[in-house]
Amino acid sequence: MFVRSRKIFVCIAIVILALVVSVCFIVSRDFEHLMRYNQVRSNVAVLAFYVEQYKQAHGDYPKSMQSLVSSVDPLLVKTLEGKLQDDFHDVYNYSALSNGFAFRVVAPKMMLVSYAMIERVYHPGEALKEYYVAITNDVAR
Repeated sequence: MFVRSRKIFVCIAIVILALVVSVCFIVSRDFEHLMRYNQVRSNVAVLAFYVEQYKQAHGDYPKSMQSLVSSVDPLLVKTLEGKLQDDFHDVYNYSALSNGFAFRVVAPKMMLVSYAMIERVYHPGEALKEYYVAITNDVAR
């Protein structure tokens, strides 16, 4: 009787441990996805700000990211290149539109990646407004 109840207890303990490990895996995976998504959104917001700055200086949006990077202060080149080559090896595509510009970020094919592509379209001046609102909110805190 004692051996049988001990086996049942061990089986229950193993099931509980498996459930705890599964929950921890799911939570950590979701946290990583959220962190990745937020990093991409942040990178796009910074890049969009510099695209708008380029337009103010040159009168039109850059034709490519390379023309944007080559036009900024040399001290900012590493910042922009770092945004374009993030920790997750996402591919950042930029395109100038007739009424604004767009970024399309594509994730490499990986196991358990919850998104394949994020696209953000900006209308003229929109990125600057978002930037100034974010700065104002940070100062207000």
